[in-house]
Amino acid sequence: MLSGRVYDAALGPLHGVSGATVSSTLCMPRSFQTLSETDGSYSLILPGLYVNQCVTITLQATAPGYQTLVFAIPVADLRAQPVRDLALIPLPTPTSTMTPVPTPPLFQVYVPIVIKASHWGIGDTLPASSPWLRRR
Repeated sequence: MLSGRVYDAALGPLHGVSGATVSSTLCMPRSFQTLSETDGSYSLILPGLYVNQCVTITLQATAPGYQTLVFAIPVADLRAQPVRDLALIPLPTPTSTMTPVPTPPLFQVYVPIVIKASHWGIGDTLPASSPWLRRR
């Protein structure tokens, strides 16, 4: 039986990773897996019938938000030390970058103004045919 704890490598062994998948792939097309408990502990039964035929096995631990950990263990080392703690490295948190808000280009608008000068001077009277005069 393989056992141990899956923990957050950044926070240390006291911070277990709950629900991590711990799996073992043997030298033959056989694999076994389990999920870590709420405190990060796990235990994985590896049948001797299969393990004894291998020189090494591959151990893998995965959890959302963490890098996958994969490494090979010699079967002789596994027999000598069946307790394996697995440190998962958190994935980098994406940092938000400020996206500049595009500003509309400034336009200068020139509006032509036409000023019509009157041919009458100050104090002049309007001609009788002027539409501005009221007739009574």
